[in-house]
Amino acid sequence: MSETFTATGRRKTSTASVTLKPGSGTITINKRPFEDYFGTLSLQNQVLQPFHVANAVNQFDVSINTKGGGVTGQIGAIQL
Repeated sequence: MSETFTATGRRKTSTASVTLKPGSGTITINKRPFEDYFGTLSLQNQVLQPFHVANAVNQFDVSINTKGGGVTGQIGAIQL
């Protein structure tokens, strides 16, 4: 049985609901691949930063629903 973790992060006016489950490292944001949602490598690295800190890169499939604010606020909410 695989565990699923769900959490909500908020920053300024942005909100992100994040669901983690063991997997291969697939990340979707608002039902789009995160490479499409955050088009630059710098923004993508900011999304991946918590996984690097936890030594958990490519260990979880991540589904994120985010809304409100701008790009920076959404990334901050996702990180939290």
